[in-house]
Amino acid sequence: MGKIKSYLDWILDKIVTISLMVVAGTVVSQVFFRYVLHDPLVGSEDFAKLFFVWMVFLGTAVVTRDRMHIQVDYFVDKLSLKVRKIVDLGMHLLTLVFFAIILKYAFDFLSVQKGMRSVGLDIPLAAYSCAVIFGSIFVLFYLLHSLFRGKKGQKETPETHILID
Repeated sequence: MGKIKSYLDWILDKIVTISLMVVAGTVVSQVFFRYVLHDPLVGSEDFAKLFFVWMVFLGTAVVTRDRMHIQVDYFVDKLSLKVRKIVDLGMHLLTLVFFAIILKYAFDFLSVQKGMRSVGLDIPLAAYSCAVIFGSIFVLFYLLHSLFRGKKGQKETPETHILID
């Protein structure tokens, strides 16, 4: 499982990085063609939007894995280790429920988009919903992985995260 997870981590990191470069390159190209050459690129907005959505949802999985979401933990840090464990477990469970709901509605939305295509690129609109589905699945995977890993008695110090490194 460890090799599979590390390979998955590597792939996700690369996809998010490439998506960021594609979005930035597309937007810069779009501005250049529109304002310098006065000949806008057709479909570039759809292209940038598609990669941006994928970057956001897969990036959400990456920051979930690395516990890098923005959080205000001033009050949580003042709690005892036992209470912090309970708060951390509660936050993990709430996040699991939240992304399970997102996943359910993403599948519902995917069925609504069946047959619909984007105007600029003529690609299926379902490509956007697939980003939400894959991102949510990866977030759920990383949350479950950290919950089960935390139960195996990892060494904990007040300076480290409670359930995962």
